[in-house]
Amino acid sequence: MSKAEFQSLKINGIYYEGKSLKKLCAEQINKPGAKAWEKHLYEFIEEFLSDKGYVTVQTSGSTGKPKIIKLSKELLIHSAKATAKFLNLKQNMNVLLCLSADYIAGKMMVVRAMVNGLNLICVEPDGNPLKSIDTQIDFAAMIPLQVSNSLKEEEKKLKNIGNLIIGGGRIDPKLHKKIIYFPNKIYATYGMTETATHIALKKLTTKNPDEYYQCLPGIRLSENTEHCLIINAAHISNQEIKTKDIVKLFSETAFEILGRKDNIINTGGMKIMPEELEAKISTFIEQNIFITSVDDEDLGEKIVLLIENGKTNLNLLYTIWTQLESNLDKHEIPRKVDFMSSFKYTKSGKIHRPLTKKLYLKNLD
Repeated sequence: MSKAEFQSLKINGIYYEGKSLKKLCAEQINKPGAKAWEKHLYEFIEEFLSDKGYVTVQTSGSTGKPKIIKLSKELLIHSAKATAKFLNLKQNMNVLLCLSADYIAGKMMVVRAMVNGLNLICVEPDGNPLKSIDTQIDFAAMIPLQVSNSLKEEEKKLKNIGNLIIGGGRIDPKLHKKIIYFPNKIYATYGMTETATHIALKKLTTKNPDEYYQCLPGIRLSENTEHCLIINAAHISNQEIKTKDIVKLFSETAFEILGRKDNIINTGGMKIMPEELEAKISTFIEQNIFITSVDDEDLGEKIVLLIENGKTNLNLLYTIWTQLESNLDKHEIPRKVDFMSSFKYTKSGKIHRPLTKKLYLKNLD
């Protein structure tokens, strides 16, 4: 990226360029009483405007310890252009920033606005991001929790967003069912910090939603012997990006995610992917759920269903067991159902699987 490129940004309808944008960043970063999310936003803009060829990004930590990595600005720019082309975003369209710019999802909304000449509308990244919105939003990115809350409190505004992408966690089948006939375009995303957010999108709305993820231009896929996804994209890396996501490939550019290799439960010789089982159970159980396992002398591991619902409720427990036995194959039925007051979550809204399991096991002691 040359010094002359992408040095301007329209924020909340006001255009800033060059020195005025840098001055704004300095003022907002040092403003007394500035909120953390505001500082993160302007610190990132300042970093993107710098002479460095990269930006530093923190991974989400949903499957392990968060780490700091460097991403080239060229990668971010390429990703921003690819998304704009796929969604047909035009100059001066309104894009909503309701995710923290401390993480890649929020950073990329800023970059998309800068690279494509979009108007960045900034709100605090809380659970109900549309409450203060009174203008047309052409593009937004949210985590599932924000979408769920907006459905309850701001459904009309949610329907009016031209293009909405959802990332940061699994989309519950019940949530998908509620939005499937919305008139706007809503997509699930697949990606990671290392790829500068999504490399693929799956359309969720209309009578015939996509059955699998479609890659953005320039992405080619393969899999290893354990069916883990391998990403090939020259603009991202000269080397293959090897993931631990188990997939079903339909072509070099189309796939479905089945689960994480790290999360597989081996119970009595049967391999169970918690993510698949959670999706299945979520179609008939309303509560937030989490599938994990505990060691078992006979089975090796036995499946445990955790329900985020506070204290044990015997009537609910009976109903759940009945539903599990009626809707699951014999080897999928959890051997134990327990209640937890709350799961552990990452800042981006994903269930933190290792920490949630650790807390559960600690409570068993």
